[in-house]
Amino acid sequence: MASILNEYRYQGEKLDAVSSYQYGPICVAEEYRGRGVGEMLLEYQRKVFDRVIPSSLPLSMC
Repeated sequence: MASILNEYRYQGEKLDAVSSYQYGPICVAEEYRGRGVGEMLLEYQRKVFDRVIPSSLPLSMC
């Protein structure tokens, strides 16, 4: 993924390994599936990385 980031732009800026955050796949235990665990994890990570990467992609673009 990191090797092709520079082929993409967000808000007119090229993406790279410094200006973006890649993750996944994630694994959610069967008994917790359907409870929004993945979405909560994504939201938490977005809040944390917004401090480091202010223009982080909205969740709908991930």
